[in-house]
Amino acid sequence: NHNLLVPADAAVAGFYISNANNEFYGNAASGGWTGYSFINFPAPIGLHQHVQMSPMERPLKKFYGNTAHSASYQWDLGACIYTGGLQEIKNGQLEYNVGRMDRNTKDFGVEKWMLFEQTRTYLCSIGIAHWGKRVEALGFAAHDILRGASLFGEAYMKDMVIDGKSSNPVGSRPGPTRGFEFYDTFVKTILDNVVFKNLEQTPHLTEQFGTYALVSMTHSDYFKPQGINAARNVRFENVWNNGRFGNYIRDTGASRYYNVMDYDGSLL
Repeated sequence: NHNLLVPADAAVAGFYISNANNEFYGNAASGGWTGYSFINFPAPIGLHQHVQMSPMERPLKKFYGNTAHSASYQWDLGACIYTGGLQEIKNGQLEYNVGRMDRNTKDFGVEKWMLFEQTRTYLCSIGIAHWGKRVEALGFAAHDILRGASLFGEAYMKDMVIDGKSSNPVGSRPGPTRGFEFYDTFVKTILDNVVFKNLEQTPHLTEQFGTYALVSMTHSDYFKPQGINAARNVRFENVWNNGRFGNYIRDTGASRYYNVMDYDGSLL
């Protein structure tokens, strides 16, 4: 929409963050397309558009103790916290692309991870969605969501709680819950000390479309997820009998070769 002063307002957020290299402590975001939007800027805009640097390559300085809730109700792939999109000046016009654009975070040329610490999310479609090369989430929790997290690149999640249905009497979302979804592309994920809880069977849906703690994307016939995902110290609390794993079965290489390295036998 060329009438918008800030085109990213088409995907409005409580916290609109153009430069992640700042400190964020104890904030609470409520509502919006997302609670926190880390937008990719390949170059500065406004009065600084001729400065030679790339804001989208800067990692978080500190993101600690923040919460987000009640966002992304209009889209089942929206998230409480979103890293993605692209906003840049083209032909003198500021434009925004809401798509899944990567960011390659560095600190003076050294590869760095986007680090989210002690983050709480609830009542969103997805807890956190990150489209980038590297991300870590430590002490992360998602309650009353459709999917706990969706992470791209090299991802590490430690001390995580995914709660499909809390005791909140009005906290349910329509649709099946997927605790965490592995990818069938070049994404590499490690889950460490994770609890999946309160995931109930959805008998009105066929099994492959139902509620599960762990699922995998299986659409690719080119990428085969062999040995790129690993987990340890995973616990399941109040998860229905066959609700630990569930995949959408397709006639693809990813569907046939899907696997996770169960480091300590806790997945079974």
